Amino acid sequence: MWCGIDFGTTNCSLSFIEERQGLILPYTHILSPHLDSKILPNVVLFSPYGEVFVGYEALEERRKRSQKGEDFYFLDYYKPYLDEPNLRQTFSLPEKKGLVVERTLFPEKPEKEDLLRATGAVFKKLLHSLPPKILKSISGFVIGVPTLFSHLAKYRIIHSLVRGGVLSSYRQAIQRVKFVPEPVAAAMVVSPQYDRESNMLVFDFGGGSLDLALLKCIPNEEGYLFPDSELALGGLPIAGHYIDQKIFHEIIQKDDRYQRFSRFLSEYDKIIHLEQVETIKKRLSYEESVEDQVGQVSFVIHQKRLEALFRPELQKIEDTILSLLARSGFRPKDIHHVVMVGGSSVIPWVQKRIELIFPHVAEKNQILFGNKGDSKEPNREFPSEERRLTTISEGLALYPYKEKKSSHFFGG
Repeated sequence: MWCGIDFGTTNCSLSFIEERQGLILPYTHILSPHLDSKILPNVVLFSPYGEVFVGYEALEERRKRSQKGEDFYFLDYYKPYLDEPNLRQTFSLPEKKGLVVERTLFPEKPEKEDLLRATGAVFKKLLHSLPPKILKSISGFVIGVPTLFSHLAKYRIIHSLVRGGVLSSYRQAIQRVKFVPEPVAAAMVVSPQYDRESNMLVFDFGGGSLDLALLKCIPNEEGYLFPDSELALGGLPIAGHYIDQKIFHEIIQKDDRYQRFSRFLSEYDKIIHLEQVETIKKRLSYEESVEDQVGQVSFVIHQKRLEALFRPELQKIEDTILSLLARSGFRPKDIHHVVMVGGSSVIPWVQKRIELIFPHVAEKNQILFGNKGDSKEPNREFPSEERRLTTISEGLALYPYKEKKSSHFFGG
């Protein structure tokens, strides 16, 4: 049995396959039983005494230690650094008169050692949450990666798995690990009914990156589409965390009231305020405007203001999509289905831009979201946040079964 692991920038999830009455069904494991959650926040806290906390435990430890003024090292949104060749390095240089001075290169980045420890700790936490019987039956891992991930990033993941004891050797890693582009995995799950071949664009807009896949899909025996071959991959380093930071810097921090108040804030307070901005952004996915407090300052933020603020990014997204299509000799009118997954895919002004690029797809209600066959129809609710965030891991678990039916090998 293969296990699908969505090692996301913001959250992680883990799925495997259950066979019921001859059907192959993906099952997403509950990672935090006390919260009944299938999502594990991809955050790690290191204490000065060598303790390592992952996920919700790391968030709780950060809160406690910040209140007590205790030291700790907290890593979040670190996944993109796996793709960075230059990480923080500290070394000593001899100066005149026998003095030795410490110099640090790339101080804003984590050290390689901490990056590998954090990655290994998260994978170990995910797998140790499984019952021993299921863990023993797993023959391999299908790990989702962004479309722009390099071989260096994949090597570092493998290295962290071996160092963390998840795998016994690099030889075993070659046999038991597959890397699959995240948008390809999403297409394994979101399977609309269609009676002929389809050109499908998968738009995976998560916390760390926008990942795009142009796929040729064919109907199976039951009439549901599944990916047959990969035509093109692309993406941008723009997604949910980037949006949160820009809202925080351009709207919150530039407000005169907040500037007067922020002089008395700790770094932890600013982190909490950035997380409050993320909550406001989520509410604006369903409300025209939101009135809320960030710290002690009240703000009213409207959807239209955010749409204007992110107009340059929307243009970059459109240009990237058109470039991806052009590389395969396609135009927007050649696309039959668009699949939108990821936590940021419900942002209204993002959806509006996709509808403008593919008006014929929108008219036929073939813009699909994170549920099987779920289309954007009037009065139909979007999948729950947890459902959107587990689509990738379910697709990864299905990948080895559906790959056998495809005529081409998928990238990754």
